[in-house]
Amino acid sequence: MIDCIYQHDDSRDAYDASVISDCIAIWRTIAVPFAVNHLVLQVDDQVYAVSGHGSLAFHGRRYINLGLLFRSLGDFPFAAPTASVEEPDSLDNGNLFIWRVLERIARCETPRQLRFEIGQNEIVCSADASGVQIMAGAADFEEFVDVLRAGAKSGQQLRYKLSDGQPPPQPSTIADIIGALVGQKGNDEDNWSAKRGCWPAAMPPGAHLDQLRAVMQLASSAAARNLGGVGVSFKGYNADRTLQCEGKIDTEGSVTLRSLL
Repeated sequence: MIDCIYQHDDSRDAYDASVISDCIAIWRTIAVPFAVNHLVLQVDDQVYAVSGHGSLAFHGRRYINLGLLFRSLGDFPFAAPTASVEEPDSLDNGNLFIWRVLERIARCETPRQLRFEIGQNEIVCSADASGVQIMAGAADFEEFVDVLRAGAKSGQQLRYKLSDGQPPPQPSTIADIIGALVGQKGNDEDNWSAKRGCWPAAMPPGAHLDQLRAVMQLASSAAARNLGGVGVSFKGYNADRTLQCEGKIDTEGSVTLRSLL
């Protein structure tokens, strides 16, 4: 049974501080990076659903026939939210240095040589769409991030020079760099785990930067704070109603998410 129907779009934020507005905020955050057309969020016996088809949101009881609902919305045009390109707003200066390095690396689709200058330190990387490898200036990513953090702490500027290069012989991924940040080597599962103001404690090895941004923004969002008091679960589906991701926001506001992409 559907109790309420709402309409939403990127230009309208005039909702009260209700679960439906938090559900819409979650969908806007993960829709593009995780290919989510429909989001379903459950709190106790209440169900909240958001669809990009028709820009509609619903509130009802647990036994809503969501398959029929989403199928009936299939003829409506899909309006994707505007994907965020902002830096995570919960990072301190040292971690913002690292985020900007990740952004620059992620933009290397063809082979490039990157020279990062921080004070007296210069670190040379080779990067392309397959990943990145440190070629000189640091023994590994642990040392690289230590240099970045030390430079930020002492007020030094981060500069980089970009030129054509060779493919990295043994590329590492963004997930490997995050592993160096949190002291965790490797993660063979499809799970994310994040809390406000921190790098994810776990992320899939093939994750993209836009997915990393979305998970960190979700963990730092007002929606996570609002819903953390009760704890909720959510599932995201594509246009064919295939499950794309599922997650939880626990009672402390921490986010776990399993990607099925």
